[in-house]
Order: sequence, then structure tokens, then C-alpha cells
Amino acid sequence: MSSFLTQDDYQPIIREAVIGKIIQEDPTILDEAETMAQSEMTSYLSSRFDMDAIFSAQGASRNPSIVMRMVDITIYHIWSRTAARQISQIRVDRYNRAVEWMEKCVSGELAPDLPLRQDEEGNTVDRIAFGSNEKNSHIW
Repeated sequence: MSSFLTQDDYQPIIREAVIGKIIQEDPTILDEAETMAQSEMTSYLSSRFDMDAIFSAQGASRNPSIVMRMVDITIYHIWSRTAARQISQIRVDRYNRAVEWMEKCVSGELAPDLPLRQDEEGNTVDRIAFGSNEKNSHIW
């Protein structure tokens, strides 16, 4: 298992017996799925947040939203590995909500309590939005 998630993190979301059955009691499958979930979360969130600080947190200092979304993504990946056509709709919905949450965090629509990315001087790196107003065409 990854050093970020613990077995207890799965308890509110899925029963231990169900996970054991899906991974066929092979903990390396769960480790690989957690690594994939962490990588997926990093690819979404790293443009705005300090992912090293987020995933190096331990115990109660971990962000509960990150823990919950990582568990949802991990379960989705292990479930789809074994029974892709039989994956329950709740797992698909929870995975989609996790992805939607990450997209909203990066866009600034949501403001989770996560450490922001910093540059070499320690200044917060904030995204710069580029663009302009829609072109006006006046016909006289």
C-alpha cells in the first residue's frame, strides 16, 4: 500500500472483504492502483498545488478530500481491472465526481485547503489566465 493511504481510509467507502475479493488478496494490486491514483491526481492538480507537500502528509494532517478522492479513484481502477463491464454505477459516479472535483480545484471554482505550488524563491505560483473579450463586429 502507498505510504499516503492506510487500510482504515477504505472503511467508510467500501468493505475490506470486498476489496480483498477484487484484488484476490494480492496487496501488490492495491499498491499499483494507489500509485496510479496518485499519479492521476498529480497530473490534474500539479499545475496549481504542491503535490509533494500534499502526498507527504501523514495521519490527521492529510487533507480529507484528497484522501476520499484518492480512495475513490483507486477503487475504480481495481474494480475496472477485474470486471470492467460489471463495474457498479456508484463506482463510476464517484470516480467521475473525483475528476470533476479536481478540475474545479484547478480552475479556481473550488478553493480546497491545499498548499499552493511555489517557485524557487518561495513565491506562490498562481495561474495566469490569458484571453480577451469576444470580438465585436459592427455593420453600419
